[in-house]
Amino acid sequence: MKEYEVKIKLTEYLLANIKKNIIGSEFRFDFGARRADIITICDGIATAFEIKTSGDNVTRLPQQIYGYKKYFDFCFIVCEPGNIDNVRKVISKEIGLIMVDDMQVTLIRKSKQFKAHDKLILASNLNIKEIRSLVKIGKLSKMELCQKISETFNLKKIRSISRYSLEKRMKAPFETFINEKGDSITRDDLMTLNRMPSHRLTFTS
Repeated sequence: MKEYEVKIKLTEYLLANIKKNIIGSEFRFDFGARRADIITICDGIATAFEIKTSGDNVTRLPQQIYGYKKYFDFCFIVCEPGNIDNVRKVISKEIGLIMVDDMQVTLIRKSKQFKAHDKLILASNLNIKEIRSLVKIGKLSKMELCQKISETFNLKKIRSISRYSLEKRMKAPFETFINEKGDSITRDDLMTLNRMPSHRLTFTS
């Protein structure tokens, strides 16, 4: 299957199984340096889904997972029957595993919950207005402002603010997606879920 076909099946599965999920696609985090294929947020819990189709190389997967664990609460690898063995070889049992084929989506293994998040990476997805409400220092880059936040607030506080911001940003595109999709999800429908600002590095005055 092509990646977008796996995305469609995964999105249908998530909609059917967790009603309160807000879903996003192609989500950039860590100052835009990293990207998750599909994410969900539900009651302040953020989950990443990394898709690996049969033709994908899994060499970089451990590095990708390392980044996900710094930001997300749960992490799943979504793969096809043809590459599940290769995926298993490079991921630990703390990572969730989902298999997708032409007929169904199967949860193979649940993800452990990750709590050792990186405060700077959590802060990286706040927008400038949100950052300004926390630290009132001018003429610093977004990176420097986020570093100030990570030095000033504890992990629980930053995670709470970050999750609230994420859910707020995801809500409008997801509601548009729900209202516009038909009985079957299309590739164009998935594009609606991409419409979130990525908050790349900027300078403020």
